[in-house]
Amino acid sequence: MEKFDFEEMERRRSEAEKEKKKKLYEGLPDFVIQKIENGNFSKQQIQYIKKIPWLNDSHPEIDISFAQKTLEESHYGMQDVKRQMMRYITCQKHLGRAYGDVLLLTGPPGVGKTSIAKAVAKAMNRPFIKIPLAGISDAGPLRGYDSNYQDPKPGLIVEGIIETGSLCPLILLDEIDKMGGSDSHGYPEHVLLHVLDSDRSEFIDDLIQIPIDLSNIVFLATANSIASISPILLNWLDIIHLAGYTEEEKVKILKNYIVPELSKKLAVEDFNIELCDDLIEYLITVHSLESGVRSLERSIKVLFESIIMEKYINGNFVSKITVAEYKRIMKVENASKSKYSLKRHQSIKKGPYNY
Repeated sequence: MEKFDFEEMERRRSEAEKEKKKKLYEGLPDFVIQKIENGNFSKQQIQYIKKIPWLNDSHPEIDISFAQKTLEESHYGMQDVKRQMMRYITCQKHLGRAYGDVLLLTGPPGVGKTSIAKAVAKAMNRPFIKIPLAGISDAGPLRGYDSNYQDPKPGLIVEGIIETGSLCPLILLDEIDKMGGSDSHGYPEHVLLHVLDSDRSEFIDDLIQIPIDLSNIVFLATANSIASISPILLNWLDIIHLAGYTEEEKVKILKNYIVPELSKKLAVEDFNIELCDDLIEYLITVHSLESGVRSLERSIKVLFESIIMEKYINGNFVSKITVAEYKRIMKVENASKSKYSLKRHQSIKKGPYNY
């Protein structure tokens, strides 16, 4: 009878165990593997840990000419803001790392705070993540929910990192002035203070429970007003104010940005839609009390959608849009706000062009 080789069996078992661990820990740095082996991590935690791009932390290369071109083409005017952004970008290139305080873009709705942040991300060759903070009243959405919760999951910062597959994105903390707070579940501001600290190398998400290095992430923030932001948080922010538009600026933004972008987005470039001067003046007047151009853009979007509807329902459409045609298409009757019936407002704030 052949003798059973226990040593060979143990060797094979050991190799199989090593191969299993190799597959389990593939793509993870040694310090993460050690944390897992020495800790008590659930299967769900390990699944999320493996999704984090631990090794994708190289600082993106910045092309200054491309950055200048990107900022210039993405927004009309806005020269002072662009200059401040280029100062920030060039310092990052010079130092080869995330640099300086977090930039806070302030101004009324619709003046381009989010869009300039997207342009900066593109100029810096970084993925863009937007984290909406309005209405967040406790630390959980930012810090994550551990296994004690019914639905454990990482916070929005880690989710953004996983989604982009990079530890070097640009993260926009949107509407930082509209956060709340909770004594029982922690204040989101406390999480931000840790994140915005100059040393971000050991951020702990409550589910992940392994330090994550955020030092190569660029953070920007937006707010309509700084009045509700605590002085402690403001101390970590470098404020850049975006003012409202004049009517002349709105006309140029409408013609050179809103119409071309929506034409492309809604695939109506072949429709050759022409907005007549009287319609442009009418729309600008209707939205004259708005500092930004958000509702103006929404009006053009609805107009283009209505033209598409006419094409498919009636089989034809009018491409040259006057005020009369606009009112017919949009079913506007006796509009109270027009150049004929609305007293023109001259209270628009003057400032840099920001779109």
